[in-house]
Amino acid sequence: LPTVGMLILWVIINWAVCTLLEGKGKLRHIFVVSCYALLPKLISTVLMLVFSYTLLPDESGIIDVILTVSDIWFYLLIFLGTMSVHEFTFARTILTLLGMALSVFILLMILILFQDFYSFLVSVFKEIALRLKG
Repeated sequence: LPTVGMLILWVIINWAVCTLLEGKGKLRHIFVVSCYALLPKLISTVLMLVFSYTLLPDESGIIDVILTVSDIWFYLLIFLGTMSVHEFTFARTILTLLGMALSVFILLMILILFQDFYSFLVSVFKEIALRLKG
């Protein structure tokens, strides 16, 4: 579930930022490219599962290498996929990724603000209920 949620968040924010920057990709194309970019992660997870049952604990470096290579491959695919779907240059793609990081940061800040506001309201209502009781 966290992977699906992150994928959906990635696709929506990618589409929103690239719409502002006049990207050519449609929501469907962004989703397809993002799913194909996740393929190395899937392969490495299957390999990690197989190797975790067959390798000794001293040979865990092989699993680390596989996970590192799959991460690099994933980031390369997502970067090149974003670049080709929206027909952007290298610099424009970097700007898009920075814009998406900024969007996630703002979204997290808003989420934290609402969480703190909710906690404040709960404490105020508890205090009022305590004062009215006693």
